[in-house]
Amino acid sequence: MATSTVPEDLVQDLKKAREKLGKLKVPDIEEIRQLKKPHPLVVKVLESVLILTGRERCCEESCWDDALRFMDDPNFLKTVIEFTPEQVDPQAIPKLASSMSDPKFNSEAVSRVSLVCDYLVQWVHAVYNIRNAS
Repeated sequence: MATSTVPEDLVQDLKKAREKLGKLKVPDIEEIRQLKKPHPLVVKVLESVLILTGRERCCEESCWDDALRFMDDPNFLKTVIEFTPEQVDPQAIPKLASSMSDPKFNSEAVSRVSLVCDYLVQWVHAVYNIRNAS
């Protein structure tokens, strides 16, 4: 990561988000996968992860099926943790504008719904902010 052009606080935010995600285990992800009617914030967080990682396919209504497939990948957490802001397609940034401007799309609000998604939303914000700063 070219940290010389990115403010240190943003780099530290990504490091902290990765550390939190690294503490999660397969059963934590499975808990999210088992949701039949996930909370809208859960869906929004996972759609954002799909968009950033270039795995978003549908997202006209909901990418829940794509999110389920991605979370079913045994390397899901590893993929997210090792993903770098430089890998974000520049076309993904505008797709996230509505989520990033949503006052409920933050750690405090998401943590009330899901710890896993709280960690993921912190990662989304960190990656997005670094990508915008570079």
